[in-house]
Amino acid sequence: MSMKEFDKLINVNLRGVWLCQKYQIEQMLKQEPLKTNDSSHAMRGAIANAASMAGLRGYEALPVYTATKHGVVGLTRADALAFAKQHIRINAGCPGIIATPMLGELPKGDSSGDALLRDVAQGRQGTPEEVAECFVWLVSGRASYVTATTLAVNGVANVWGPMGLEKWTLYTLNKETGYVAKCVLVFSSEEAFNKAVASEDSKEVMGDMKNYCDVQPVILVGKEEASG
Repeated sequence: MSMKEFDKLINVNLRGVWLCQKYQIEQMLKQEPLKTNDSSHAMRGAIANAASMAGLRGYEALPVYTATKHGVVGLTRADALAFAKQHIRINAGCPGIIATPMLGELPKGDSSGDALLRDVAQGRQGTPEEVAECFVWLVSGRASYVTATTLAVNGVANVWGPMGLEKWTLYTLNKETGYVAKCVLVFSSEEAFNKAVASEDSKEVMGDMKNYCDVQPVILVGKEEASG
């Protein structure tokens, strides 16, 4: 990548978001909090920044793009904390594989996108309309208690890295918040995982996770490549 390309990515993806957010906040601070029909809590305004799954994980082939999107997430969280008491909410949407001109739309039945979609549980690209619905919700009064966070619009894509076939990892899901916790329990095979989960000892482990992590003992399974 040339310095010119680097500067363009930084200017568009990070500086551009910073400038928009800076002047949006300045304007919002000048106006009084208002109640809307979809919330009983008055707000000065809400911002939804466009980040990416690259803001939640690393992509070895896209280091600068990944850095800019991590920067967007950082700006979002920092300013959201700074202006929460001024009744301004700031969040970021993190779209995954979306059928846009940037990636191209995969025809139905086309296997050329298998590698692209192998980490997506729903097995398909998202649509711009699905992303838009999430951003509309983030800035609406229905999300009045949501700020300084990211919303992954990705069809349940793996956010920790490439998924393969070498190891099984245990995940837990908090049903109320939708928060997924990646646990340190790693199994060498599906058979080993199933045996461990079926054992009496696993019930105690799951109970401990609930006590210490405030996570409901619901099991999600993901295969990931061995590391280290």
